[in-house]
Amino acid sequence: MPFACIYVPNFPVAAALRAEPELHAHPVAIFEGKPPLEKIIAVNDKAVGITPGMTKAQAELCAALALRPRSSLHESAAHAAVLDCAQSFSPCVEDAACDTALLDLAGMESLLGSLPEISRAISNRAATLGLAANVA
Repeated sequence: MPFACIYVPNFPVAAALRAEPELHAHPVAIFEGKPPLEKIIAVNDKAVGITPGMTKAQAELCAALALRPRSSLHESAAHAAVLDCAQSFSPCVEDAACDTALLDLAGMESLLGSLPEISRAISNRAATLGLAANVA
């Protein structure tokens, strides 16, 4: 039975970038916690030298860094987009986690093409929804 998995790595950052696409070219760090104990929980690849676990105060020393608080609203919207993407390829979707959806592709090849073609189409659809997803 063929299945597919849509996974959005670094989900808190992906949700923030989906909400603010202009940040794609910048180093981004997501923080959470109560002041003064706010900690970095996720960073994109451009945030060189910034790591999860650092305090927000330490990260603020990097002037070019876009610091954003973790947003349940942005993450909820990104999660809904992952599910919308999955459901556009299969009626049988499992909501595995906020960053992951599993699809049953049984019988879909006759409608959507080969499994590699379906995988590319899923990835492209996720990208149009503002998410850089891994599809397997």
